Amino acid sequence: MPPQRSPYDVVVVGLGLAGLVAGLVAARRGARTLVVGRGQGGLRQRHGALDVLGYHRGLVASPERELAGFVSERPEHPYALTGAALGEALELVREAGADQGLDLVGDLGRNHLVATAAGTLRPSCLVPRTMEVSWPGARVLVAGLAGYRDLWPELCATQLPVSAAGFDLHVEARAVSLEEPSPSPRHLDGLALARCFDRADFRERVAVGLRPHLDDALLVALPAALGVDDSGAVPDLEARLERKVIELPSLPPSVPGLRLEQALMGALRRAGGRTLVGPAARVVVERGGVRRIELASSGHPTPLSVGRVVLATGGLRGGGLWLERDGRVRETTAGLPAVPPQGEPGHSFLELARWLAPVGVRVDQRMRPLDEHGRVAVEGLHCCGGLLAGADRAGEKSADGVACATALVAGREATA
Repeated sequence: MPPQRSPYDVVVVGLGLAGLVAGLVAARRGARTLVVGRGQGGLRQRHGALDVLGYHRGLVASPERELAGFVSERPEHPYALTGAALGEALELVREAGADQGLDLVGDLGRNHLVATAAGTLRPSCLVPRTMEVSWPGARVLVAGLAGYRDLWPELCATQLPVSAAGFDLHVEARAVSLEEPSPSPRHLDGLALARCFDRADFRERVAVGLRPHLDDALLVALPAALGVDDSGAVPDLEARLERKVIELPSLPPSVPGLRLEQALMGALRRAGGRTLVGPAARVVVERGGVRRIELASSGHPTPLSVGRVVLATGGLRGGGLWLERDGRVRETTAGLPAVPPQGEPGHSFLELARWLAPVGVRVDQRMRPLDEHGRVAVEGLHCCGGLLAGADRAGEKSADGVACATALVAGREATA
């Protein structure tokens, strides 16, 4: 089947944070834009806050102050190419969230410490208002609800002061488990619980159950599932309890991640872009340039002519990269050359993760993929996000910053 004439100037492959940001940038620059993915992107697996740089020779208090020294030591890191775009990229995401009632706070000047359902604290740069806490001297009531088993309040309350002490903070915490209201006799995931919290009557029943246990607590910590559609769920709970209410991220599906995904998709649609969830995409390359995209469909793939393509397909976890048995790394959508792991993998899981962390596709300052000789491998193609080589995203806590900054540049260059 010959390729159909494309109604799009730019096609972005990947529906995660990088893909949605790249698509939003391209659409706002006037390009007819399609963002396509075989399934929902990774935002629903993440915590809804944006990590920029959490660790470099220890905890990073201010990503802004640390970045220059960080990239001077790591010239192959994506921040060495796109660090200047980081502030603008974060502001783009913040603005998209605000338009949908999602209040993201913070900037490059300092990291926030976000509490998790396990009672740990992790550094993050741009966080939902419902996770922003002033921790010194905090007294926390950790509340669990019957039917939701992804938060053990006793475990969280026991671990939280220990985690805080590791940051030289004094925090007190105690736990309560509410048998009523019980949303369901079966196990609830975060999304099902969030739909319960969208209802004012359910919030009132939770508040009634919590009031006798408040005592001197300054904060009430609940699962990060306080509403999907109702942006007023947390303020309403705070008014009923007369306490600040915070959310504790737990296991996927992530409601805060879903909120961020919905905000970015809404911004993309308002800019004139479209999304397509379902078909796997393959980029056909001929004579050193993008020839067409083939979208998987029943019977045979659907070919689509296109001018520019942005790959935001993720790394090994997202399926954008594949590790062969012999240690070679294969890029799965366009057959791009990829940087393989170096040295020996070691024996522990941590050593294996660090061994695999820097693999990916090398790019130039325009996010164009490079071959092993440093030449542009494919014209008309740009790459961003977890697909790129050179970053230990988990160890650095840099995944979201890399995604946003490289996507901003890729979206611009795809429309240049």
